[in-house]
Amino acid sequence: MVQRVTIPVVHVPDSLVWVDTANGLLSLKDAYEVKRSHFPAISWAKSIWCKEVPPSRSLLVWRMMLDKLPTDDNLMFHSKEDIWKLSDQFLSPQCNIVVKSALINLFNAIWLARNNARFNNKIPNWRSSVSWIFANVNLAGTKEIIWLPPLPHWVKCNTDGASTSTSSSCGGIFRNSEADFMCAFADNLGVGSAFNAELIGALNAIELANSKHWSNLWLETDSVLVVKAFTNPGLIPWNLSNMWSPNR
Repeated sequence: MVQRVTIPVVHVPDSLVWVDTANGLLSLKDAYEVKRSHFPAISWAKSIWCKEVPPSRSLLVWRMMLDKLPTDDNLMFHSKEDIWKLSDQFLSPQCNIVVKSALINLFNAIWLARNNARFNNKIPNWRSSVSWIFANVNLAGTKEIIWLPPLPHWVKCNTDGASTSTSSSCGGIFRNSEADFMCAFADNLGVGSAFNAELIGALNAIELANSKHWSNLWLETDSVLVVKAFTNPGLIPWNLSNMWSPNR
């Protein structure tokens, strides 16, 4: 535990922190969260809603999970909650999105085919339904990212971080203007949030660049929160404040 504590290089006065919040401050909202009644979390709720899938399709699946669809007999599954565990098997965020999109569009295809058969007397064509699912999943899973080298005499570092319920880690890779590999790092951070992992990855990149006297550093990350943290220190978790201060 002692080895995990970051000792600040400058004098920082001691302060009291509320350990249950990221910024260490106790607000009325936090006090309410402690006192209010907590209901069991729905494990599949966050799996249904994502920006890559139209909300109308996610809403239909939400109603199905709660048995609120206007059918003569509710759709029957052995365990509807277990369906959403399929996406949790993939550590890659893009694979996770593709699986979620496939499940949501699959349920929508079944619902559309059922309504056409029931109200329009149209016999469903399974090939058309599969093609419709493929087309919509491809829209959700396709994302082209082009890496650009830094300017001459600059060093570019791409960082990333990820977390699961049991561990988190971060890493980064440095390249010059010719796209030549310069160095890389990877750290196992133990239990922590994805934001913490992303932020520590960025801070480690700055510290490593400073130790090698690379003053012209181009830091690139896919985390919007990390980018905002550099302009709004209030987003920095209290347990990373000592690490943040020398890099500010």
